[in-house]
Amino acid sequence: MTGVVIGTPPLVAPADYLARTRERYESLGFTPYRWAVEEPLAALAPVVRPLSEMRVGLVGSGGVYLVGQEAYHFKDDASHRAIASDVALDDLRVTHFAYDLTDART
Repeated sequence: MTGVVIGTPPLVAPADYLARTRERYESLGFTPYRWAVEEPLAALAPVVRPLSEMRVGLVGSGGVYLVGQEAYHFKDDASHRAIASDVALDDLRVTHFAYDLTDART
């Protein structure tokens, strides 16, 4: 029993999401998925005042939208939705073709 420590959980192999994502994209008619290529880092501005005095925007690709807004389409949708920071969680919806959304919809 070399290398086994009593009381520790067994190691679990990582999910092969690269192959799964590639297969999923191709099955939906997309051209082969192009993985991000590391470009030189974007120039970042130094923070010169407290965050509470700043205006901050976040960009995500999770398919979140507000009740009353048009849902994202499953293919070739590069549009965006503006969502205010004071929106009730119950007014948010999610749609994404590549993820199981069960937990997001309960």
